[in-house]
Amino acid sequence: PDEKKNQVICVNRLTYHKGVDQTIAICRLIQDLMGDNAPEFVFVSTGSEQWYVQMLQETAKSWLKKVTFTGWVDNYTKMRLIKQSKVLLDNEWPEGFGGMCLAEALWAGTQPIAWERRSKREVYPAGLNMVQKSPDLWDSMRAMAEVAVGYLTEDPYRPPDPSVKEFLREKRSHESHAKGILEVLEKITGK
Repeated sequence: PDEKKNQVICVNRLTYHKGVDQTIAICRLIQDLMGDNAPEFVFVSTGSEQWYVQMLQETAKSWLKKVTFTGWVDNYTKMRLIKQSKVLLDNEWPEGFGGMCLAEALWAGTQPIAWERRSKREVYPAGLNMVQKSPDLWDSMRAMAEVAVGYLTEDPYRPPDPSVKEFLREKRSHESHAKGILEVLEKITGK
């Protein structure tokens, strides 16, 4: 099996409406819960409003002991980063189906954690761990952090899930989204 690092990866645009400020707060909760065993947090992306990106980076660096911002990377680099991480944290509440990174994480044997959305249940197989968002945002963020800590502290090996590709091939609803995910997976894996 591939070696997993004590690492949480977050792949989303660094913009306010994507909830990145909440993602940083969830990472801080994970760090507080894990103490000296806290993971490295890797943010893969960039944003169009540079003042906001700079503010997010400064906040994260002051709150988190181990944090890296890669900027935008090609698909191969992104998959390598996802594959070496134990957890992929997807805090994008506005995204109905989630990004391709959820399927990429399942394929790579990395545990994705996302907010509960019926539309995500329709698109992704059972390996996706979803957290119910409650009316109290703080309680919701803490619940997501606790789920992540559970995966970070257990045996990190998760076999890649080949059923992701078959599941998406069979899916009739949300066809264009599933097709896009398959195209990226096939380019990356050569299969």
